[in-house]
Amino acid sequence: MLKTVWLIFKKECSRFMKDRRMIFMVILLPALLMYGMYSLMGTSMTNLTTVAEDYSFNCYVRNAPTAYAPIFDALHFEVVNIEDVEGAKDSITEKEADLLVIFPADFDSTILTPSDAVPNIQVYYNFDSATSCTAYELFMTATDEFETSMVNILDVNRDVEDPDLSKGSSFLLSMIPMFIVMLLFSSCASLAPESIAGEKERGTFATLLVTPVSRTAIAIGKIISLSLFATLAGLSNFAGMMLGLRNMFASEAETAIPTYSLTEYVWLLLVILSAVLMTISIVSVLSAFAKSVKEATSTVAMITAAAAVGSMVPQFGIASSGFGWRCIPVLGTAISLNDIFMMEYSVSDIAVTCISNVVVMLILVVTLSKMLGSEKIMFNKS
Repeated sequence: MLKTVWLIFKKECSRFMKDRRMIFMVILLPALLMYGMYSLMGTSMTNLTTVAEDYSFNCYVRNAPTAYAPIFDALHFEVVNIEDVEGAKDSITEKEADLLVIFPADFDSTILTPSDAVPNIQVYYNFDSATSCTAYELFMTATDEFETSMVNILDVNRDVEDPDLSKGSSFLLSMIPMFIVMLLFSSCASLAPESIAGEKERGTFATLLVTPVSRTAIAIGKIISLSLFATLAGLSNFAGMMLGLRNMFASEAETAIPTYSLTEYVWLLLVILSAVLMTISIVSVLSAFAKSVKEATSTVAMITAAAAVGSMVPQFGIASSGFGWRCIPVLGTAISLNDIFMMEYSVSDIAVTCISNVVVMLILVVTLSKMLGSEKIMFNKS
């Protein structure tokens, strides 16, 4: 049996390695697209939100008070005193100016005299303009500091350099398991339909099945070979995604993506490998049921969408701790991946997920071997 498995494995590897187009389309191209997409998004966001350090903000002010003169100078605001408020608003809308600030006429005297009447400052800006948004944020921060200096009742976080004690961006990290599951299914969907449904459609499977070889050996050889290339594709896509995410969040990469030790990477690799075995087994069984590559691809696409939804469960904070949750295909993988990225995992939980994935794979291998022996399924006989 081992000899037959080895022959099937070599046959599949040879078929894949000779097809340079498939190697590029399945392993290299998705990783390059993933890296380029996230890098481009990061560059676009940076260009939309970054303002040059030497930029002078054009600020329209009505009733400019003496108390704010040092603040405007410190913020590098070019103050233009205006009377036409509506005209100034139009200039903000047309991005001809960055900020419009309207002070009460008696602002200077009001802040020096305690009163129940609190002066109201009106501030207008353009959300579609990066410079206008930056000017608004700078002005509001400076105003808060000015108000604190006038009436300092208490301080918050004095002499505290970094009050954020989180391990990283939980939202960003919670999205990664979903991406990994989708990448694994998409990689398997690019390989299994052609290897099984494709051979059924071309009639080459019929020649293989009439030989005196074990159906189980054929199933194992197919799944092992497909798992190898699906793993390469998944790891390649994962690397492209992680590098792209670092470019996308380059300004906060040190805090957005934590640094993991070798131990975390080992557990991550084990979970991904077991998930690949399970995923390729699922896709292989679906491909064996299909009558053509087109039908198999369509079926796998629907399963991929369902798997993506299931992998989002940890992101929504739904209770998912416990032994039973980790035994559920796809969901258990997503939970364990989320725990590893959040560095909140335990070895026993990771072991349960890996063992569960392998058990599901073995069940599906037996199922596939039974299907290979069915003329009704393999030869589309009614």
